[in-house]
Amino acid sequence: MTVELRVKEQKELHRLLDSHFNESELRDLCFNLDVDFENLPGMGKKDRARELVLHCRRYALTEALLTELMEMRPDLRVTVERLLLRKSLEVKQWLETDQDNIRIGLSFPTDMQVIHETVIPAFGRIVGLPAQGNYWVVGYVRTDIEYEQGGSDIDEEGYWKIDAIHLAATTHRFFLRIFTEPGNQVAESNEITIVRR
Repeated sequence: MTVELRVKEQKELHRLLDSHFNESELRDLCFNLDVDFENLPGMGKKDRARELVLHCRRYALTEALLTELMEMRPDLRVTVERLLLRKSLEVKQWLETDQDNIRIGLSFPTDMQVIHETVIPAFGRIVGLPAQGNYWVVGYVRTDIEYEQGGSDIDEEGYWKIDAIHLAATTHRFFLRIFTEPGNQVAESNEITIVRR
């Protein structure tokens, strides 16, 4: 897979490098990518971070840069995964909610999907939320009773990823709730059915 970031995503990657890496770490990152730090144009760390992003774009090294960045700084893994998720996300199914203006897009899982694992991720995009505020999405599974699963914050573009949905039975009804804070529910989605074999 070749990762090609849009201009907005390149700017975000530049900000990430500039704000989370000191010059020594940036040099190590260049070394690990076989990029000569001294030959990157610019005077300071901010300039060199920008030029590293551009160099990696020109020479198809963006995926290697993102991989190396996550290895060097595991604390940034979620941020980088979100960057990649935005790039690769394709909504396969839209769920209506109990709020007419809010819809939840699912990339995975989708209705009537047959799953072989007992723990799966869930990810997608939410549209229609007011621009102001911080939002959180939580997954739920109903078998004989309702089980709360993992949750995820929703970024400024509506993307979210829940790392762990547990499938302990054969047939599961899966739905999502959106919150602004614990106990303050904004919306609840329709259900889909997930079958585990």
